[in-house]
Amino acid sequence: MIITTAPLMKTAHYLLILLIAIAAGWTTATPDAWAQTPRPKISPSVDRPGDSVRAELQNGRVRLIAKKDLGWPGGRIHFVEGLEGRCVGLFVGNIGLDTDPFLCMLMDDGGVEIISHASLGVWSDFSYRHFTSSGRLPGLKHIVGFHEDTVVDGPVCYCGIFATDRDGGQHEIKSCSRPTGQISHQAGDRQHLLLIYPDWTMKYIVSQPRGNCLYEYFGRLRSIKRDYKNNTFDYRYDMLTRTAYPGELGSGASPKTSPCTENGSFRMVENEKEGEWGYDMTVLSGTIDFGTKQGASARYK
Repeated sequence: MIITTAPLMKTAHYLLILLIAIAAGWTTATPDAWAQTPRPKISPSVDRPGDSVRAELQNGRVRLIAKKDLGWPGGRIHFVEGLEGRCVGLFVGNIGLDTDPFLCMLMDDGGVEIISHASLGVWSDFSYRHFTSSGRLPGLKHIVGFHEDTVVDGPVCYCGIFATDRDGGQHEIKSCSRPTGQISHQAGDRQHLLLIYPDWTMKYIVSQPRGNCLYEYFGRLRSIKRDYKNNTFDYRYDMLTRTAYPGELGSGASPKTSPCTENGSFRMVENEKEGEWGYDMTVLSGTIDFGTKQGASARYK
């Protein structure tokens, strides 16, 4: 008779994960959820010692103060732009495996908006900084506060921020993780640059060779589908502004930014081709082509 140890090893593995989860405070919500999770917090100001940015409320708006020179235009003080309502409380915590601060903004009707420190120019991966909020995060209502905790997902542990609703329910705040950063596609004499930020905002910039910028869009993203098994990610976008540059307007003209209501969706499939990882983008809807040809995908890397 052959005795296999696989079932025992598998059982031991899940017991270990369970013990880690219990130690970290990661449990399924129960009627006694308030006793099992850290008390939710909000504050009129947040300033962690290791962060490069502090924030404070000012008459329902959120003021950002850079604690060191981050290259912000106009100085070290800016207000968060695009808030959909009046902010009444702040919380800052990390999301992910590394230190990646997110500012959570509780609105007066119990909704939540966020902005990542990455968007503010703290990390070199995001050279195009901005100060615009994520807009209302879907599925978050009647929120009263936030806390930071460890998330156990199989063999992986990472930092997470949780929003607590008025009934004690816990809601993990999700960041946009695939893709993030700067990726580009070359099509003829046009370079298409796509920047996707962790706080569900995006920039799409079209330029000519030698960096002669033509125009750019700025907007917000929402996830339609996230299929990590097949590395396939579908997003809906809602553009907020379109900026025309001298390359489009004519030499000597000043950049002109206008409100924009373009919206649509696209699919990103992450894969390896010729020894290099990148994304095949397919436009699903909308009039912005992102450098693709009708019925075909564009390679972003």
